[in-house]
Amino acid sequence: MTKKRKRLEDELKKLIAKKAEVEARIIETQDQITEETNTEIHEMVHAAHLTPEQLAEVLAAFKKGGIPGNMMIMDEEETDHD
Repeated sequence: MTKKRKRLEDELKKLIAKKAEVEARIIETQDQITEETNTEIHEMVHAAHLTPEQLAEVLAAFKKGGIPGNMMIMDEEETDHD
C-alpha cells in the first residue's frame, strides 16, 4: 500500500467518524426543537386557560375551517386586565 493510499484511507476514516458525530448532533437538535415547540404549545394553551376538551374543540373546528361556536376570541388587551 502506498503512502498516499494509506493517507487517503486514514482521512476517510476520520471523515466517517465526523459524519457520525454530525448526524448524532442533528438528531439531538431536532429533538430539542420538538421539545421547545411542545413547550411553546403547552404555554399557549395554559395562557388561554383552555381545558383539554376546549382545546380539542378548537383544534377540531380549525381543522374544519371554522371557529367553535361557544369560544370567544379576544384581543390581548381585553385579556390582560388580570
